[in-house]
Amino acid sequence: MQRIITLDPRTPMNFEPVSTVYLGREIKTAANAILPPTPFEPRPYPWLDPWLETLVALYMSTEREHIPSLPDLTLFVQQAVVQRNHAYYGYRREEHDAMIRRTLEELMYTTPPS
Repeated sequence: MQRIITLDPRTPMNFEPVSTVYLGREIKTAANAILPPTPFEPRPYPWLDPWLETLVALYMSTEREHIPSLPDLTLFVQQAVVQRNHAYYGYRREEHDAMIRRTLEELMYTTPPS
């Protein structure tokens, strides 16, 4: 998922935990490719939807109690599909279905260098 967010199949997969804050609680997560080194520093991908950033961080939590359940994920996705389309993101070209599909295919079928 982090490689899809960074749009780069060469994104290093270093799983050294970093901290993020969710609902006022500090959470350790392996989502370090998309998060700043410490909470409240500038985000490395400011264009990334904060909700998606949080969701990835929670699912990559190093503490089991912070990982949302599958029913919770279903609710999150349903809300996102209803509330967030390309219009939500200002009609940016990269938010259209065809562009998302092309980008995902490129990332999934491109072998990163060893």
